[in-house]
Amino acid sequence: MKGLSDNLIKWNKEVFGNIFRRKNDLLRTLKSLEMVNERKPSRRSLEKERERREELEGTLWQEEMLWRQKPRVKWTVKGDLNTRYFHNCTLSRRKRNKIIRLQNGDGNLIDDPDTLQAMAKGHFVHLFTSEAPSNWIQLPASFPHVDESCLRRIGKIPNIEEVKAVIMKMSGLKAPGKDGFHALFYQKCWDVVGLDFSSFIRSCFSNPSNIRSINETLLALISKVESPSSMNHFRTISLCNVGYKVVAKCIANNLKMFMTQLVHPNQSSFVPNRHITDNIIILQQTVHSMSRKAGKKGIMLLKIDIAKAYDRISWQFLEETLKAAHLPHDCIRLIMACVTTTSFQVLWNGGETNTFYPSRGLRQGCPL
Repeated sequence: MKGLSDNLIKWNKEVFGNIFRRKNDLLRTLKSLEMVNERKPSRRSLEKERERREELEGTLWQEEMLWRQKPRVKWTVKGDLNTRYFHNCTLSRRKRNKIIRLQNGDGNLIDDPDTLQAMAKGHFVHLFTSEAPSNWIQLPASFPHVDESCLRRIGKIPNIEEVKAVIMKMSGLKAPGKDGFHALFYQKCWDVVGLDFSSFIRSCFSNPSNIRSINETLLALISKVESPSSMNHFRTISLCNVGYKVVAKCIANNLKMFMTQLVHPNQSSFVPNRHITDNIIILQQTVHSMSRKAGKKGIMLLKIDIAKAYDRISWQFLEETLKAAHLPHDCIRLIMACVTTTSFQVLWNGGETNTFYPSRGLRQGCPL
């Protein structure tokens, strides 16, 4: 895939060429041919005009697809495409996402591009660096017992058809990971790449150390406020390579079958057929009961918001939790390989920061 990526870049420059330049050249050629055919039409010139018009149609379709990929608009699944709409969305998105100045930790405004980029990387290096606990408490094995033969299915090596099913269900033009390949590439070229791709995915289950080679992650910054003024005003979405997503999705699909047995009914998220809205209804009933309660004995409601909860999760805590849930050793090793072998680069104003390696945290955007 890395070799193909290099060859595609070379082919794009030397053979395929610039779509916009080709479109303008074709428009000029067509205009000349139309003038010739108006004055003195001939079979050869008319045939040439027809060929150029078909070539222009193909080029316009390619331009449409190019702009469609750029703005990340999700609602235009079917129906007419609109190049101008996608173009405006892309420009608006670029302008909105460009970070010109931010406050540093001392409250000073920083507008130097290099300093800003270093500040962004430093922020996430600190966020994803573990603060080792001084006294680690062994978790009690309080999870319900699930048959070990069932739990072993979590790390089951998928067959080719299962890998293909995961790929085909993916959204084709979601933002790609570090390798630059969309899921659409694998969907359209499955007859060519399917066997090799499936073999590699299967090898990751039998030898989890292989996951490291596909586990590079780009951190895309999403603003939480209208005009962000500090790094705390951004949340991150992790852009993972399609290969890694397939490995993680296969594990997650197997894990889903036992989640209702492992997770207490009070936990309403992350479990099939449970919804966070159930908790909202319970909360409303609780507040209503509190407001109508009479008597001397009071009731207190406590709301706890854990800052950057995903990013701060201890890998040691995660591993101990999986052990407490009685997952087989091979399954734990596979899951921990997905979590711990990643590397990060922050997407910053169209570029990427240097690579750094986390020691805690989970990625929002990882299927697992």
